[in-house]
Amino acid sequence: MKKKKKHKLSLPAVFEIALFFSALYFWWRVSFTIPFIDEPAAFFLGIVLLVVELVGLIEFMVNFQIMAKKKNYPLPKIPEKAELYPDVDVFIATYNESADLLYKTVNGCRRMEYPDQSKVHIYLCDDGQREEIRTLARKMNIGYFTRDNNEGAKAGNLNNALNQTDSPLVVTFDADMIPRSSFLMKTVPYFIDSWMRNTGVRKAEQIRLGFLQTPQTFYNWDLFQYHLYAEKDVANEQDYFYREIEVAKTNSNSVIYGGSNTLISREALESVGGFYTKAITEDFATGMLIERNGFVSLAISEPLASGLAPEDLPSLIQQRIRWGRGVVNVLYQINLFFTNKFSTAQKVNYWTSIQYWLAPFSRFLYIFIPIISGIFGISVVRTPLWAALCFWLPTYIADSWAIGRLSGNIRTSLWTNLYETIMFPFLMGPIFMEFIGISLKKFKVTKKGVDNTDHFSWRYIWPFVLMLVLTLIAVISISYKMIFHLVFDGSITLFWLLYNSLLLIVAILFFIGRRQGSLISLHHAAVFAKLKQDKKTYEGAIAALGEAELEVIFDEQPKLSKDEVFRIEVEYEGHSFELPVRLIRLFKARGLIINRFEILKSDQEYLSDQYDHFLRMVYDRPIPTQATQKVRFFLPLIARHIKEIKLTKQENSREQWQDQIQNLMTSEEEIREKYFDNSDLIDSNSENGIKYPKDSVESADMKNLEESDR
Repeated sequence: MKKKKKHKLSLPAVFEIALFFSALYFWWRVSFTIPFIDEPAAFFLGIVLLVVELVGLIEFMVNFQIMAKKKNYPLPKIPEKAELYPDVDVFIATYNESADLLYKTVNGCRRMEYPDQSKVHIYLCDDGQREEIRTLARKMNIGYFTRDNNEGAKAGNLNNALNQTDSPLVVTFDADMIPRSSFLMKTVPYFIDSWMRNTGVRKAEQIRLGFLQTPQTFYNWDLFQYHLYAEKDVANEQDYFYREIEVAKTNSNSVIYGGSNTLISREALESVGGFYTKAITEDFATGMLIERNGFVSLAISEPLASGLAPEDLPSLIQQRIRWGRGVVNVLYQINLFFTNKFSTAQKVNYWTSIQYWLAPFSRFLYIFIPIISGIFGISVVRTPLWAALCFWLPTYIADSWAIGRLSGNIRTSLWTNLYETIMFPFLMGPIFMEFIGISLKKFKVTKKGVDNTDHFSWRYIWPFVLMLVLTLIAVISISYKMIFHLVFDGSITLFWLLYNSLLLIVAILFFIGRRQGSLISLHHAAVFAKLKQDKKTYEGAIAALGEAELEVIFDEQPKLSKDEVFRIEVEYEGHSFELPVRLIRLFKARGLIINRFEILKSDQEYLSDQYDHFLRMVYDRPIPTQATQKVRFFLPLIARHIKEIKLTKQENSREQWQDQIQNLMTSEEEIREKYFDNSDLIDSNSENGIKYPKDSVESADMKNLEESDR
């Protein structure tokens, strides 16, 4: 019997349903829930709340209009003839990043495929005037630029390189962004196609491609994924913007230049005087100016380079403050709404970028209005609970459904609320200062490759503890009136407070975080591997791979000791090399024994002879897309934090504590989801075509497994 095909409603139909319920909700809110004007405090707070909700509805409608017109632009078919492909300058901007980090990026750039490699010119643009970076550039046979001052910050650094080069196309990479080998061959053809189409066309009628933005993806877990134990449940926080919103903005020629992973026309840059130096978000401003000058922009959804997401809380907060203040500052600098050089569609799209940074103020009101209402007995929404549920619940469900469809299920309403709750105390003040004209003159560069183990600080947690205490006081106040005085007009506020309590508890757990482990993620791989032990060779496959660790499945499980150093022989793209490793974890899932090894980078022979091939094996592969964001992690998250606290109290030995946390992190349920819920452990459609049988290791020595596991 054939399964019936599931038919999804079209996006416009989903939007119309959501809009209908939203309109019905606001009709009810305006007609029946506003407090009487003879109660000034209640009336004022009620109107403020209504306005905030209305702004949210308008934002949703605008975003729908943007996303509904999203379409992908396939890669033009350009013959791989060297004469068709222009020279390309590759700028790697650096200030204080380590030589080790830059080595990986330069190595990725050097391996980018191109019909004529002599036309690819790579430069380290060092604004730190460091001799070791000059030496690195010389050893890797690439160009090096520096200057006597840091005027104009990153934009000034890039302009310095721009003035000393002349290729028609320019690539900009941040210091940590490692490109895939296909980067140029999947971006340059768009420009060649544009030039071909413009041949013989009058300049006024030409459609000139100004820049092409590819997604910024990351090879480490972001702090939201990692601290909330949600690596497998949620996408990176930036995925929705780069893989969905940016692509949709192509239609209105309002793509945001992200500062990295971007290919830019030199003609477009020179038409606006180079990279814009008067804003702390020079990329945002430069892209807008290029689009204002008549060039078109394009964003594609395929990730072609990956870097490091902020690895500690100060870096994350500082980065978001800089982004928020920079975007608002550009609003004033470019005079967005009082010029006729931007189309109406462009202005609306740019405004959504600015409106995003108003979310901290909305979240502040959503947190504190119910607190004020509960503690002081001010009823801001006059309606019984059953009526609120009748109108609010269908609207919430419909909006969540629509947001999921719009975002490709990358984003949900609950996760959006959580992100905003975590960040608003730190963003609200700086962004307000920017709105009233007090600008940030200097900014700190986001640190890369930092130690994330010492992250706990009361200066981040205390605002949330205070808000949670106030929320609970309001809950007690309303509950007391309901129980002892049978006053139920605060039931809606009570429901609201309980919802906020959940968000605040999770926010506190986020800042408590995880006290050990690496943020670097292991990604699915399919690479043959061999391990030699006592003159016997054990064949297997690498199933998950990262720069620091890897997971291997063997046909026949060897007896391994955690203290012993082994060498795993790997074959990848015609190269054979050995990795010195040490066993750190051994566990079983559905008949498969997974060996997790630490890669010992201190082995100098390995570093000198095979390091480049190893880096390509690790980084020149797709970063997996997290398809959906789930909400079921909330209760397991709280349980995991409670267990971690108990373990910390019980164990004085840090080594024992780490072992127990590791056991906790690799529970049978987590292993099952990681390897088997979404895909097989090894992808049968992978380039190497490896398909491992699930019963291949059933004959392994399980006694050895149990002993190793302890």
